[in-house]
Amino acid sequence: MEPVFPRITTNHSYFNSFAEKLWGLKPVMQESFTKFCACFKVWSLEGKFIAPEETPMARALKSEVSFRNVEVLVERPDGSKFFASVTVEPLFDEAGAFAGAVDIFQDITDRKEKEAHVIQSGREFEHMIDTLPGTVWITDKNAHCTFLNSRWFEYTGQTKDEALGLGWLETTHPDDKENAAKIFLQANERKEAFTLQYRLRTRKGDYRWNVDSGVPRFDRYGNFEGYIGSVVDVHEEWLATEKIKEAQQELKKTLQKLRIATESAEVGTWSFNPKTKTLDWSNIHKRLWGYDEQREDLTYEDWHGIILPEDKEEAFRQLAVAEKEKTQYENLYRIRRVKDGKIRWIRSVGQFFYDENGMPLTLTGISIDITDQKTVEERFRSLAETLPQLVWMTDAAGNFVYASRKWEEYSLVNPKSQGAWEKLVHPDDNVAVIRAWKVCLANGNSFEVEARLRDKNGEYRWHLGKGEPQRNDANTIINWIGAYSDIHEQRTQQENLQKLVIERTTELANVNEQLAQKNIALVRSNQDLQQFAHVASHDLKEPLRKIQNYANRISLDVNAQLTVSSRSYLEKIISASSRMSSMIEGILSYSTMDAGVSMDELIDLNDIMSTILTDLELTIQQKKAEIEISALPSLRGSKLLLTQMFYNLINNALKFSKNDVIPVVKVDAVAQSEHIIVSISDNGIGFDQQYASRIFETFARLNPKNQYEGTGLGLSLCRKIAERHGGKVWAEGQLGKGATFFVELPINLS
Repeated sequence: MEPVFPRITTNHSYFNSFAEKLWGLKPVMQESFTKFCACFKVWSLEGKFIAPEETPMARALKSEVSFRNVEVLVERPDGSKFFASVTVEPLFDEAGAFAGAVDIFQDITDRKEKEAHVIQSGREFEHMIDTLPGTVWITDKNAHCTFLNSRWFEYTGQTKDEALGLGWLETTHPDDKENAAKIFLQANERKEAFTLQYRLRTRKGDYRWNVDSGVPRFDRYGNFEGYIGSVVDVHEEWLATEKIKEAQQELKKTLQKLRIATESAEVGTWSFNPKTKTLDWSNIHKRLWGYDEQREDLTYEDWHGIILPEDKEEAFRQLAVAEKEKTQYENLYRIRRVKDGKIRWIRSVGQFFYDENGMPLTLTGISIDITDQKTVEERFRSLAETLPQLVWMTDAAGNFVYASRKWEEYSLVNPKSQGAWEKLVHPDDNVAVIRAWKVCLANGNSFEVEARLRDKNGEYRWHLGKGEPQRNDANTIINWIGAYSDIHEQRTQQENLQKLVIERTTELANVNEQLAQKNIALVRSNQDLQQFAHVASHDLKEPLRKIQNYANRISLDVNAQLTVSSRSYLEKIISASSRMSSMIEGILSYSTMDAGVSMDELIDLNDIMSTILTDLELTIQQKKAEIEISALPSLRGSKLLLTQMFYNLINNALKFSKNDVIPVVKVDAVAQSEHIIVSISDNGIGFDQQYASRIFETFARLNPKNQYEGTGLGLSLCRKIAERHGGKVWAEGQLGKGATFFVELPINLS
């Protein structure tokens, strides 16, 4: 580019022809530079106005220093504007004295406009991705996440600082995190596509199942750049309780809006004469093809000569069809642009005009560069191919125009092929699917259906199909986008669960009937048993009392002439009758424990222990025993029964003490969230731990009756009382070293 040299001194001394063309005005030589600059308005690229005395030249004249590559926006006197790169170099004479400056201007308007277009396109694409309802992510070659759209932050509640890098892994379920990281990092190392499922923590704190899919990205030289992928919430499908959500539908809507916005860009017009094969081009059309707008010698061959060979045949065929059938010509094809050799996607639309004999006069139309749109569509299709669903797209009439590779991988059938739908859908479902699809095409409502689709092995699996109409700004349907998701396991589980519920309900009803009959018999048996126990105990105690009374009288009769052996026999009769009386009382207590007892009293265990110590006061004094009782809690239950239980346990501790050792009995308690555990430990004779369960059985004894009195019912009664309260009792002992009995009871008896 020819440089501009506008000054040597403080006044203009030189101004070349390009400078005059660029500025649109030629200064008067030897006139003040500042006066000339006042005719123009100058701004920095940041939008700040630059006064004439602050221009790079003015500042260089003041400071005698260089200013290089200063980019500014200039407005000419006629209102037109241009971008310029300014370089000012000071000039010095042979003595080193400042002699002036040279000002070099370069017109950078084209470059700035292209940069602005690229920046705007990038912003629009990023805005489009950032507004998608599904999560889209991008990583670098080191597996570090560099971009997440806003959906991720709305879904997880993470901030960018928390999520980028490998921070997104912190939102995965602890049980899924290690496996998710392993699959992701292995795929990154191998540079392979991947799909994985894991649970993500939402901003509410709950976990939902998601499918994460990614494909590797490579630059034009095949260098690995990282991944692009998506995260789709499939929680409802996974649990088989709610219907599938089609987040990718919103993606299609956004891409459609982007396509419409792209097509509103520069439009080239043309008119073609079929007879003469001449083509009239607009300047915009020439620029689209990469030709100089000033060229007037462009021909029809210049138009079709740069169409790629693989697209040229179809372009001519469409042209012939439109001419023959008198329909609108429309075609998509690629060209190799002349000025830079770049391949661009072009969409051309035209209409033939005919003479009175029906012969074509001209074909007039427009051409639009849709490369950016095709790039976005390719990005979307690349993203769609990572999804586990069978993604599809139809035109407004319902004809397939796109189907993801998952279709053929699943069924070996492309839905776009002739008769494909009849091959894919189960015969019993086909009519319902077609009927539902036709209704949606007619009313424009969302499409949703459940049907069985045949896989490549000939087996049918249940799928949930959903589709949404895509509309333009005029609210007209332009296409349909949807997907089929495999719900076979969920559907099968639901059917099996329903069968199982019916079977279990029937079985439960039968069992309940049997239990009801048994319960009636049990109530009757318990009533008979209680009545028998009362009668039997009364009938047994009456003659026993007489035996005891007469035996005691004989024993106390000083005049009775008894031999030594007779008196020994008499003492055995008295002892045996006493044991028999205790046993009858024990049986009566054991058999009638559940009758007429209140189980909802607020009980202070300290009061119970105080009562028991009073009752055992004589025994404690005789044995000189030491009783240590810690502070005990309160609970709800039967005061009568708990008193009986703890009395038996403390009495046993005193009874089974050693003859030559002072008995020491300790009562402690440990409170838990819903239960308490009371322990009664002693230093008595203890027992072998192998008998820890047997001692709670009815009439069980480990020691001879002539050494330790008892009926063998005390501990079995304790176990029954503990269980009556929803608790339990157990023991730990060591022969010759004492024993500890534990009682676990609920604080609130339900």
